[in-house]
Parts: sequence; C-alpha cells; structure tokens
Amino acid sequence: ICEKQNGTPCATAKVKVSVDNDTIRTIEANNDPLTRVAKGGTVDILSNDKVDGRPADKDKVNFSIENSGRLVGVTIEPTTGKIKVPANATPGTYEVTYKICHKQQAGLCDTAIAKIEVTDVSAENPMISANDDPETKVPKGGTIDILSNDRIGGNPATKDNVVPSID
Repeated sequence: ICEKQNGTPCATAKVKVSVDNDTIRTIEANNDPLTRVAKGGTVDILSNDKVDGRPADKDKVNFSIENSGRLVGVTIEPTTGKIKVPANATPGTYEVTYKICHKQQAGLCDTAIAKIEVTDVSAENPMISANDDPETKVPKGGTIDILSNDRIGGNPATKDNVVPSID
C-alpha cells in the first residue's frame, strides 16, 4: 500500500487466502399468505421459499406434507411442487404444514404453513385473495410490491395475471 497523496511511502504485506470447496447450503421455507382456492385446485407453496439464497423450485427440493391440518387427502403434485386440494374437500380454512428438503444435502430441511381457504367455487373462475400489506416506508420516488402476498387461483398475483387499481 502507498500513501494516496504523495505516492510514497509504501509498504508490502502478504495475505493467505484459503478457498473451501464446500458450499454452504441453505434452505428457507416461509409461511404462505391465505390462499382461497376451489375444491380440486392447487396452491403454489414454493414461490416465497429459498434454496441457497435463490428461489426454490421442484427441481431443487424434495417436498412433503407434514401435517394436513385436517384437510383430508391433501397432497403435493410431484410435477409442479404445488399443493393439490382434493376435489371432494370440505369448504373451510385449513393450515397445512409442508416440509422442503435440499436435494443436494440430505437432512437440510425447513417447514412452513400454507393457510388455505377451500371454497365451493369452480376452478374455472379463479378466486382472488387480496391480503392487506404492512405499512412500508419508502423514499420519494420509491416503489413497493403490493402484490407480494396476494394470490389468484392459488398462485402468486403478478402484473401479468391481475390488474391493480387504487381506490
């Protein structure tokens, strides 16, 4: 290093850097917002979960139902990673506990709760769940994601599948 203003004096030092071949694996299952879904519908549970700091998907995790919350016959579809509500489910609100485990590190798992309101409405007319957002402070010109905890037909609401409006 050298003094910035004059370029001198200077001094030299050594540093030893060790690079570990082991990758620190992480998994984070987060509770899901209330999702209203018709009997026979599905609920996206991985959209707010993380694997190694990145969004979780069915190819990165193994998943299972840990507690059905009295929703008899509830499963997770292996091809989508979504909770499948039975077509004969009794309408009501259920708290289903699911577990995700890292595919590359056995035993690294986390659990979360998906709160599901099963309705009699047909799956052809998707239910929309607009959940209140917490107070958020942003600087002038800043933005907030008002859709982050909202759902349509059991899936995350996005600018591509809903039209937000301000009342």
